[in-house]
Amino acid sequence: MSWNAVGDAYAYEVRRIDGNGNELIFARTTATTFTDTGVMQGATYTYAGRSLDISFNRSAFSAPVTATAELRTVTLVMNVTVPTPVEDAIGRSVYIAGFLHRLDDGLPQWNPGGVVMT
Repeated sequence: MSWNAVGDAYAYEVRRIDGNGNELIFARTTATTFTDTGVMQGATYTYAGRSLDISFNRSAFSAPVTATAELRTVTLVMNVTVPTPVEDAIGRSVYIAGFLHRLDDGLPQWNPGGVVMT
């Protein structure tokens, strides 16, 4: 979400309300943008913001906005440097391990030899 700067604002607070009505002050920022990375796919959240001045006086909350978290695909490029000397490793593959099943159900969960890097 983004908003216009307020002249005397020191910072901004973002309030989030989830689909169950749970409300919390979710973030404080000095920027005029906020990205919520802690959402669940398919869940709907409602946000509102307010400004704070240098004495921490708070404005009223803005009008709420509602959004549903959607899955998006991203491309990740990793540059790997293999330590030298590796005379016996020439032509061998480098593998990646992690909670890869979260990215694609067909990938393994933390199998050091499960996914070769290309």
